[in-house]
Amino acid sequence: LFPSQASLVFKETALCVLMISAFKVLLSQQTHVKSAGEVMTNLLEKTTVDLLIALLNSGETTRELRLTLLDSLFVDAQCFSNQISKKQIHDSQAKSALVDILSLSVESATSARVLLLARVVLFQSVMRYSSELEEDAKFAITSKLQWLLDVLTDPEVYSSVLSSQLPVADGSGKTIIWESMFSALILSLKTLMINLSSSPAWEELETFLLQSLLHPHFLCWQIIMELWCFWV
Repeated sequence: LFPSQASLVFKETALCVLMISAFKVLLSQQTHVKSAGEVMTNLLEKTTVDLLIALLNSGETTRELRLTLLDSLFVDAQCFSNQISKKQIHDSQAKSALVDILSLSVESATSARVLLLARVVLFQSVMRYSSELEEDAKFAITSKLQWLLDVLTDPEVYSSVLSSQLPVADGSGKTIIWESMFSALILSLKTLMINLSSSPAWEELETFLLQSLLHPHFLCWQIIMELWCFWV
């Protein structure tokens, strides 16, 4: 493939991973289909994360392409605030939201409000399995931690993080449990810290923690304090 074609294929593959994450979020919000969310988590979560990690670790993925891939998945907060409606998604809109996801292209994915939480959930999953990342990929993921804080300042995101529960695989990977999104996020961040402790990317993580120590947003500040307490 030519570089431009490879970039498009990688982005389309990453979008498929993001779509699966979005389905998981939507299913977890509907009481009558929560069991379907558990099945999806059991069958697809680790597989989709493995696929994304394989793209990030690939020797054919240049540093520029790796960053472009992450930028297409985890767009900055300014894009969110400019493109996402402030109106809450009601249960009656869930069906149309699913249809919207199916019709997305790479270009329109960044403006789809239904994918907002899915991006956070996907980032959380990548951090959870960050031990499988190569060093260059660890640097790339660590560079997106500021993106995570920026997104968490969005009222729709932090309210969902504090109130939502998602199905996750337990430590054995054989049992699905329901865990609060906030707890899962904190655990994933701590896992990333452990995996970066012996990595050259640790210095970038230290810089991030120092720069975010006095973060003005209450949820972001609480997360940073949790990480500082875990570190020291």
